[in-house]
Amino acid sequence: MVDTGRSWAVSLCRLLLALACWSYGERPANSAEQSAMADDERLSQVLRDRPDDLMLDYFKQLAAELPPEHDVPDSVDAWNERKAALRERLWQSLGRFPLVDRPPLNARITGRIDNGDHVVEKVLYESLPGLYVTALAYVPKQLDGPAPAVICVNGHWAESKTTPLIQKRCMSLARMGVVAFCQDVIGSGERQNFDGAEPTTYHGFYRGAAPRIVDRSLLGYVIYECTRALDYLATREDVDASRVMCTGASGGGKQSMYFPAVDERLAGGIPVCYISSYQAHMGATACVGEIPTGVLRYSNQWEVLALHAPRPLLCINASRDVPVFLPRHMYDTLERTARIYSLYEAEDVVRGAEFDSGHDYNRDMRHLLYRHVARHLLGDEALAVTEPDELPVREASELRVGLPEDTETMQSLTWRRARELSESVSVPESAEAWAQQREPMLARLRELLGPSPDRGACRRRLERTIEHGDVRVEHWVLEPEPGVLVPCALCVPPEASEGRAPAVVVVDEDGKQRAFERGLVDELVGSGVVVLAIDYRGAGETSDTVPRIQYGPAAPEYNLSNYSLFVGRDLNGMRVLDVRCAIDLLFTRREVDREQIALAGRGRGAFVSVLAAAFDDRVKGVIAEELLSSWIFEEEFVDIGLSMLVPGIVTVADMPHLIALLCPRRALVLNPVDGRRRAVEVGASRDVNGFAIATYRLFDAAGQLDHAAHESEAAPAVITEWLTSSP
Repeated sequence: MVDTGRSWAVSLCRLLLALACWSYGERPANSAEQSAMADDERLSQVLRDRPDDLMLDYFKQLAAELPPEHDVPDSVDAWNERKAALRERLWQSLGRFPLVDRPPLNARITGRIDNGDHVVEKVLYESLPGLYVTALAYVPKQLDGPAPAVICVNGHWAESKTTPLIQKRCMSLARMGVVAFCQDVIGSGERQNFDGAEPTTYHGFYRGAAPRIVDRSLLGYVIYECTRALDYLATREDVDASRVMCTGASGGGKQSMYFPAVDERLAGGIPVCYISSYQAHMGATACVGEIPTGVLRYSNQWEVLALHAPRPLLCINASRDVPVFLPRHMYDTLERTARIYSLYEAEDVVRGAEFDSGHDYNRDMRHLLYRHVARHLLGDEALAVTEPDELPVREASELRVGLPEDTETMQSLTWRRARELSESVSVPESAEAWAQQREPMLARLRELLGPSPDRGACRRRLERTIEHGDVRVEHWVLEPEPGVLVPCALCVPPEASEGRAPAVVVVDEDGKQRAFERGLVDELVGSGVVVLAIDYRGAGETSDTVPRIQYGPAAPEYNLSNYSLFVGRDLNGMRVLDVRCAIDLLFTRREVDREQIALAGRGRGAFVSVLAAAFDDRVKGVIAEELLSSWIFEEEFVDIGLSMLVPGIVTVADMPHLIALLCPRRALVLNPVDGRRRAVEVGASRDVNGFAIATYRLFDAAGQLDHAAHESEAAPAVITEWLTSSP
C-alpha cells in the first residue's frame, strides 16, 4: 500500500530502494539527463503539419454519413408508424420524465398588473414536485368565450420572460384577443439560482450538462416544462386548449421545433432563428441544451419538423445570422419536411420566411407571427395587426412572480437521483456474484459510449527516431479511424533493448507534452520503463482543432463533447479506442513485457484510462491521478470538463463501481478530486470507494488497490515507485 503520511524524503528513499531491487536491471536516475529530456521540446512534438480543423473535419465527416436515410412513407398510415417510433426515440434521447399521469401543478396566481386592455397575471406552479415554475399570462379583458393562446417560449435572454421583445410580443397577442403565456425557462430569469447574482445569458454549461449523468437532460427538462405550460393553460376556463401554438427565437426556436413534435395537443409552432440541420451544427458552438443525445443516429431536423404535420408550420430565419442558422439550411430542411405534409395534402400550411436581420425576433418578424396567428388561430386572414411603437414594457422587478426559496433545481434533482441510482448497485457477496454483475455492467457501458470501429483497422506510421543520450525516442502517429490522428512518443530506455521491460501508456488530459514538462516521462524512463506518451484525440497536438467556445465560463472540451453527443459516440468512448490502439502498438514491441503493461492517466485522462482498462484485460495496472471521485455531488460541477458528464453514466455505475471493474488488477487512486476539482483527502477517498474495496477483498486482493495524496510535484516519483515496486 502507498503510505500517504510519509515525507518526500522517505518517498525518495523507498523509490531508490525499489529501483535497486528491480528485476529489470539497475539504472541510477541521472537528474541531468532527465532535466534535459523534459526541456527538449523535440521529444514531445510529433506532428509537423497539423490540419487546423482536424477534429472538426472528422466530426463533419461522421455527421455527413448520418443518420440512416428513411424513405418518405407512401401513406399517412405508414408515416404514423414511423412517427410513433421517432417520437419514442426522441423522448429516450431527452430523458425520462413523467409523460403519463403527470404530477399536479398546484398552480396559483401571486399577483396581477393592469395593462389597460389586458391583465398580466403572475403564475406559479410545479412542473415536478417541488420544482417551481414562474410565468406570466397576458389575458385580454374582453373575451366572448375561451380564447386561443400562444406560448411564447424564451431563448437564451438573461431576463427570460421579462425580456422586452417577449413582453411586446405577448402584449400584442393579447391586444388581438389571444392569451399569451411565457414562463422562465429552467436556469433563467427568476430561476437562475445564481445566489443573488445579476441574471446572465444562459447556455447551460456544467449546470445544464449535469442532468446527463442520470436519465435526464437540460433539453429534456425544457421540453417537458413546455408540456406543463400547456397542461396549465388547459386548466384555464378562458383558454381554448385546442387552439394553442408556441413560438420563440434561438433557444426558443429550438423549443418551438421540439415541443409540437412531441405534443400533438399543440395547434402548431413558429420557430424563429433556429431551423437548420444537425450537420450544420458541426462548426458551431451549441448550448448544452441543444442536443438530443445521439440524435444523428436516427433522425434529423427535417423529420422532427415533420412530426408537426399536418398542423401549420411557419419557420423564420435571418439572412445576417450566424452560419448555422442561415436561411439556406432552413429551406433545405423544409423541402424534405414538405414531403410528409404532402401526404396530408397540406403543403400550403408549411412555409419558411427570411428577413434581412441578425439573430433576433424583431418587429417585422413579429408582424408575420401576428398574421399567422390571425389566420390559423382566429380564422381571420383579413385581420391587419400592427404592433404599436409604444407598449408598456416593464422592469423585471415589477414582473417578479416570487420563486420559493425551497424550490428544487436541476442540480438538486440530479444529485438525489444519482445517489438513488448509486445506492441501488448492491455490493457483491462473492467473486462469482461479481463476475455475473460485471459483464452486464460492461455491456451497458459499451452502449453508453457508443459504437466503436474495429481496432484492427488502425493505421500506424513511424515518423522519426531521435537519440536522446542513451534513450531512443520514436515518434509514431496512430490513425484509429479515418481522419483521427493520435501522436505518440515512444521512449525506450537502454536496458529495455536487452530484454523485456515493463511499459506504461501515459494519458494526460493536457497531452503528452504536459507529461514531459512535469517530469513523469523522465522518472519512468530513468527507471527502465518503456513509456508511450500519447495525445488522445482532441488533446495536446490535436487540441483546438474544433472552434473554441466564445462565451460563458471556461469549459474544457466544450464543442468536442457537444459534437460527440450529436453523433451518438461519447468522447470518452472515442478516446478509449485511442488508448487501446496505443496498447496494440506496445504489443508489437520486442522490448515490452506484455504482462507488465500499465496505464497512467491524469484528470480526464485518468477516467479514460479506467474505462480502457475495464474493457482490456491486457492492462495489468492503472494509476488514476486527479480522478473525479464520484458523480454523486450535491454542489454544481465546475472545472472537471464537460466530457466527464457522460449521458446516463450513473444509471450504470458511479466511479467506485468503475474502479471495481479493474479487480483484481493493481490500481492506484492518486490525488482524487471532487466535482469542483478540489482535492479529496485519502480517508474520504477510501470511504467513497467502499464498493471497490469490498470487491477487491472478495478476490483476496485488498493490497492491489491503493489510495494516496501527495503534492503534485511529487506525483511523478510516486507513480514511478508504485509501478516499479512489488504489490
